[in-house]
Amino acid sequence: MLAVPGLVSVGGQETILDQRETNSLAKVVGEAVKSALAMRVGEGERLGQQIRDELAQVTGFTDWFEPQLPELRQAVVDRVTERIGAILDSQIEPERLAQEAAVLADRADVAEEVVRLRSHLATFTERLEAGGTVGRTLDFLCQEIHRELNTLGSKCRELGVVDRIVDAKSAAERVREQVQNIE
Repeated sequence: MLAVPGLVSVGGQETILDQRETNSLAKVVGEAVKSALAMRVGEGERLGQQIRDELAQVTGFTDWFEPQLPELRQAVVDRVTERIGAILDSQIEPERLAQEAAVLADRADVAEEVVRLRSHLATFTERLEAGGTVGRTLDFLCQEIHRELNTLGSKCRELGVVDRIVDAKSAAERVREQVQNIE
């Protein structure tokens, strides 16, 4: 406060505080600091709860999505097989068609992204609960969570999944916005 230009000016002997005035000023400043700290702690607790709630949505998506991976992979294989078969009008051997479909399904596999997403979510939660100066770490983890969700969205185009990925990405974005308010 003393650094604010024009707020306090000291010019001579009359501006020196006596002991009673010094004690009163110290008391007022001490109460103001305690009040400001209490306000920041309360704000931090509310912010932390909001972040946990949003993060729970991303975790909920992951919990819903992961068990469906085998079915999603098979859906890709079936769709690719059908498309290639229609294009080639069945002029290709069924074994070769199955091999090509399996290669394309493997490229569309998202199991690794799900593993990384779970890891980022767990690390985020651990760091948030640990407290302290975690803002930059959480911001980095938000970027990684968003990256994995983007990859899932680009690789997995199944009906019903895309909408949930968009919802998870929205929750992750709300987390990122709040994390930027954390030290």
